[in-house]
This record gives sequence, C-alpha cells and structure tokens, in this order.
Amino acid sequence: YNARWNLSKSLTLEYSATVNAIIDEPDGDLDNKDSLKIVIDNLKKFGRMKNFEQAITANYTVPLDKFPLTNWIGVDYRYQTLYSWKAGPLETNESLQLGNIIQNSRDQAFNGKIDLLKLYNKSKFFKDINTPKRVLTPAEKARQAKTDTIKPPPNFGALRGIMRLIMSVRNVTGTYSIVEGTTLPGFTESPYLFGMDKRWAAPGLGFITGSQDADLRFKSADQGWLSTSEKLTNPFMQAQQKNLTLRSSIEPTIDFKIQLDVKKTTTAAFQEIFRFEGDSNRFVSFSPSRTGTYTISNVSIRTAFKNNTSTNSTVFQQFQENISTISEKMSQLTGQGYETKSQDVLIPAFIAAYTGQNAEQVSLSPFPKIPIPNWRVDYTGLIKLGSLQDVFQSITIKHAYTSSYTVANYKNS
Repeated sequence: YNARWNLSKSLTLEYSATVNAIIDEPDGDLDNKDSLKIVIDNLKKFGRMKNFEQAITANYTVPLDKFPLTNWIGVDYRYQTLYSWKAGPLETNESLQLGNIIQNSRDQAFNGKIDLLKLYNKSKFFKDINTPKRVLTPAEKARQAKTDTIKPPPNFGALRGIMRLIMSVRNVTGTYSIVEGTTLPGFTESPYLFGMDKRWAAPGLGFITGSQDADLRFKSADQGWLSTSEKLTNPFMQAQQKNLTLRSSIEPTIDFKIQLDVKKTTTAAFQEIFRFEGDSNRFVSFSPSRTGTYTISNVSIRTAFKNNTSTNSTVFQQFQENISTISEKMSQLTGQGYETKSQDVLIPAFIAAYTGQNAEQVSLSPFPKIPIPNWRVDYTGLIKLGSLQDVFQSITIKHAYTSSYTVANYKNS
C-alpha cells in the first residue's frame, strides 16, 4: 500500500510498504485433516512474513520564488529513507538460529540554482544590455532611415560592453547528495506496523526513518534483539557516499561562452562481524575494517603536454626529485624516518609533480580538499566576419578540459 500527502504547495510526503509472505506446509501430503488444518490456519494468518520493505519520501521546495527579493534563487531538498526486513531460515536447532537481517538507507539531496541573469534583469538598463537586438531586414532598415528625422542618441557601446562583461556570470547550479546505509544481521524481532514490532520498541523509530547510529548493534544486544548463535558470519555494515557537483555558466559576450564544472565524490564503508561469544558470555566485534574511494576534479594541464620521449619523462623526473623533499618534510613533522617508497611520501610527491606544484608547499594529505574547476569554451563569433558569412551558415570553435584525481581504493583495519 502507499499514500501521498501534499502537506503544502512546497512540501509533499509519500509512504509505501510491501510485504511478501509464504504459506508454510507440513511435511508429507495434505490428505489428512491435521495437515490441512495447519495450511488453513496459516492462510488465515496471511502466511509467514518473508520480506518487508517500506519507503518514506519527503520533498521540500524552499518558497524563495514567492518573494521578489529572492525569486532568482531556487533550492530543493529531498529526503528518502528505505527500511527492509528479511526473514532468516527456519531452524529448530538453537545454535543455528541466525535471526533476520534488517537494513536501512537514507538519501538526502540538495539542489540549488542561482539565476544571476534574472537578478540583472530586474534593472531595465541591465535588461536592455542583456537582450540581443533583433536583426532588421534590409526593407526595415530602409523604412527606419526614412522615418528617422530625430538625431540618434550618443553611442554607449563601450559602456554596454563593460557592463556586459561585469554581468558575464549568468547562473550557478549545484547538487549535493549524501547516501548512507546500515545492515544489521541476527535481528530476532519481526515487524508489525511501519516496520516496528508489536511493542513499538524494535528496531526503533530512528532506524526505520534513516538513522545511521553505529551504536544500534550495541543497543540491540543489550535489549536482547540479537541472535546468540556463534555461527553467525554475516557482517554488520555501514556505507556512505557523498557527491558534490557545481556548474557555472559565464558569457563575456553573446558569442563567447564558458562553462565551469566542479565535482567531488567520496565513498566510505565499515564492516565487522558482531556476534555472541560463549566463552566471554557477551557480544564481541571481530575483524573490523574500513574501505573507501575518493575522486575530485583537478587541473594537471601544466604538465600534461610537456615534451616526453618513450624513455624519458621530465614530469616523472620531477616526481623522483620530489620524493626526498617530501620525505624530509614528513620527518620534520613527525620526528620519524620515512622510506622513499612509503605511501605517505609517494602520494604528495606525485600530486606535486603532475599538477605542477612546488613540493615544498604541496599539502601532505592524499585527499585534496578543494576541487578545482574543469571547463568548456564555445566561441561562435567568427561567422560575423563578412567574408565567412557568405560561405558558412555557422562556425563554432570548441575547447574542453577534464581532469580528476582519484584514490581508487583505500583500506584501514
């Protein structure tokens, strides 16, 4: 079932839930009355729940467009949480009762737009500069020349050009999203309504609405909601992904357009085996580990086109020279010695060499914090040259540059 509420023009809320159940049958045929009665009783109960899933989604549009002072700014926010419960296998042997698996996710997204052109056009003078003049036909030009008896106003072309350049940034758009999820195996309780058990205690309102509290496993153990089987091998897991995208459009002139793009993506995951240990009579964490990836827009154009041969690379030589510089910096910072093949030395030396930075000034972190814009440039003004206008319908010169720095994988125990 699902339901949707338009709580206001700016806020909507949607809920949906799905249950899959199975009708258990006894061993053997169903010819005898006792076996048939078991099946009928199970039918009356709508079977045994195997899977339960629910989703809650809220969308909110900040009503900035309702006010003339802010109607050039747009901001949207979306919150979606998913919760699922999966039944474990039926088992009469207590040591093999591994419990069920519960999982949730939380997806938050912010979308924003700053329409600077709309802001500029609030002024009649600026709007006139930003509005391209309609090209008159030869007949219209001749007719206008006959009717124009008034002295034309002074030419403010230079001033218009300067103002157009000042207003070259036309808009900025951005998206920022965070997707998180938690998985807890060995959960012994069953959902009743909205994912909660009949006591409205487990697994908690926070978890079914997207909470990513890592202490859930400890709370569940304290409350007796986890299986005490020592055979449990499914890991407790948490994952997170963050995405940032920014784009800006710049138009110094009508024919000259520049697009700047900024991107940053990070992922992180944690997992461990969290199960009961009979010897200590308590729940214990086994083999915790953390992994992730990291990608950020960067600029390495200063070194990308240097003259190299098949056996010689000036950038690689600079990388080798940077190693000793970075090694000394790390030793001064920590008071410890560093080998030349240490990743703490190699990564900053690599970044400095291939982005054209000074090794003495480069950050020692393998995760650069600030993304650097990539770009795209389009120019269509050549068609205005008279000789080309007679031959071509349009001429476009395009240039684009994309570069990124990526940590494909990192792992920490």
